[in-house]
Formats: sequence, structure tokens, C-alpha cells
Amino acid sequence: MDLELCNILEKIKNDLKSSEAYLSLIDSETLMNESSEVKALSEKMKEDLDEYNRLINEYSENDYRVKEAQKALQSSKNALYSHPLVKNYLLYYRGYQNELDKINEEVISPLKTNLCQKKH
Repeated sequence: MDLELCNILEKIKNDLKSSEAYLSLIDSETLMNESSEVKALSEKMKEDLDEYNRLINEYSENDYRVKEAQKALQSSKNALYSHPLVKNYLLYYRGYQNELDKINEEVISPLKTNLCQKKH
């Protein structure tokens, strides 16, 4: 039983790694990570986040400096997440995650339930 189960799980893993959803995700991730625009937007968001965190530790959340930093952070986050390469990556990520969730729901969870019941 264990060997058969291992073979089934290995096939699922290989099928996932060769699926269109996974390959599209990897391609979009590569394009996104190689983009100088995305890198710059990401760095700007990180800087704005660091500044916000610094200010929130020094001042009240109602302080105008914190509010300005929060607006800057939201603006840089929106700029990053609205970039076409990031949007495309997130689209493929959600699609692949949906595949994983479906496999978990339809295969892994019932299998786990059956194995646990047999052991008790």
C-alpha cells in the first residue's frame, strides 16, 4: 500500500510540475523577477514600508507624518501590484493555487482521512 501510495503521489507531483498552470507561473515569475521596472517598484514599496514602520514606532498612528507615510506606502503598493507583469504573475499564481486546492480537496484529504481511520 505504501509503495503504491508513493507512486501515486510522485505521479501527481510530476503532473503538477508539467502542467500548463505551473509552467505559466514559472515563466511569468521569471519575467517579473527580471524586470527592472518591477525591481524598482518593489524597492520603492520596501523603502516606504520601512519608513512607515519607523514612523509608527515613533509617533501616534494619527500623526500627520504617519498618515503621509501610510499614503506613500499605499501608493507604492498600488503601483507595484498594478504593473502588468505583477498582475500576470498573480493571475497565474491564483490559477495554480486553485489547482493545488482542488487536488488537496479531492485527493489528499480523503486519502488522509482513510489512512487515519485505518490506523485507529
